[in-house]
Amino acid sequence: MAIRTRHWKQRWDPNAELVFVRRMRVGTKAKPYAQPGDKVTKALRDRIGPHRLRRWFETGVLDIANWEAPEPQRERALRVNTPTDSE
Repeated sequence: MAIRTRHWKQRWDPNAELVFVRRMRVGTKAKPYAQPGDKVTKALRDRIGPHRLRRWFETGVLDIANWEAPEPQRERALRVNTPTDSE
């Protein structure tokens, strides 16, 4: 089983769109399991509650959908560290 690590800048956002990363038994009788990649619906949010959602996010059960890590500031770092013509 591969261990997936969350980016260090990713923080909990209660209004963010969440997806399951692991298989969980949280559904109804018609669909008892939430599979990895399934979105957390509004009805499921209301049933689970905000505190449990946050705990599941912190333990790696949930993740923010379409979250992209910020790009490193490589251009700025190169501009600051390059010698100028006056030197």
